[in-house]
Amino acid sequence: MKTLDDFNRQFLAGPPASDSVFDEFLANFTHMGVIDRLCSWLSVSRKSEILNSVALGHIASTEAGRDYLNSKDKDAINRAEEGAADVLRLLMHDDRKRMLAKAEIGQRGQIYLKFLDMDLCLPLGHKCFENTHGLLTHEEIEQWLSVETEGAASGLAQFAERFYGEHVLQLDRDACLAWNAAIERWVGERRIAELGVSGAVIEALGSSLRALGRRVPEFDDATGFSQHDILSKSAEAFHYVGDRWAYGLGLMEIGALHLHTGNAKDGVSAYRRAANELGREALDLKRVRSDSDADECRKDALACFAKLGDSGVPHASTSTSGHNEDSDPRPPGRDDGWLGRAEFDWLWAKASKGVASRQTF
Repeated sequence: MKTLDDFNRQFLAGPPASDSVFDEFLANFTHMGVIDRLCSWLSVSRKSEILNSVALGHIASTEAGRDYLNSKDKDAINRAEEGAADVLRLLMHDDRKRMLAKAEIGQRGQIYLKFLDMDLCLPLGHKCFENTHGLLTHEEIEQWLSVETEGAASGLAQFAERFYGEHVLQLDRDACLAWNAAIERWVGERRIAELGVSGAVIEALGSSLRALGRRVPEFDDATGFSQHDILSKSAEAFHYVGDRWAYGLGLMEIGALHLHTGNAKDGVSAYRRAANELGREALDLKRVRSDSDADECRKDALACFAKLGDSGVPHASTSTSGHNEDSDPRPPGRDDGWLGRAEFDWLWAKASKGVASRQTF
């Protein structure tokens, strides 16, 4: 195992590893005595080919290694992960189960397993999540994505915590393909309500899908992704757990996508629903004196109203004092039941007055 140990030592020491470190590792790995350690699953007749796949996979599991492979060939990571799928088929069932229980997520969002008795990694690319004999089963995928294992958060919870916010730009295309494939295989054609998992898992699913939905448009090649499906499932997840703000933002993103692709009718419909959800959530937050959140949610609602060209109607008074409902009657609601800008402004002024009145006592 000297070749592997030397590579890991050089890789972890100080500055990023140079290309020569990766080149030397690939050249020497196929001639090492690792076959004795892997004899329970490694086919001797394919030793060189399989060990090369293992070496490429170990490199692809690291951030610097992905940069190295991409510098050689834009499809190098994909090929490394395809080789990893071949290795996955060869693992003994119990070994694979134990490795999956400790699957890790790298800095680019890459998913990888570690062999049980050596510091050697195996990346799980999108091929590993295909419904093909010998690859990951639906049960294995569901277990890893949705179940806390050995004290570690579920895969979805880990992914959502790390990449939902500003760190989403760290995700690379191949990692996103893998996550998208894993989630699609698990969810399938089912509605979110049919998944039979906890609300916390559904919330993590919504956040994970939103991260993917926000990252996909940045890729030069979005083949393999349906941004609309990703954003729709994310919004559905937030709606299921009752997170109205997140649901409204999801509808807002779907509206923007429709308008971008020239589907004005569906875009307007999504923005209208988003304005309703965000407006009502802002009002609820204002009424319970969560002013900071209320103001932020109101900004999102107003952005939707602006997209709809709904600027509201001036009223006699919108101040928080001296408000007279007789001189400033409630505007009529929309025929479709959705919240309109004029009605929202009136309700916001009234809620603001209520908050101000409570603060005087």
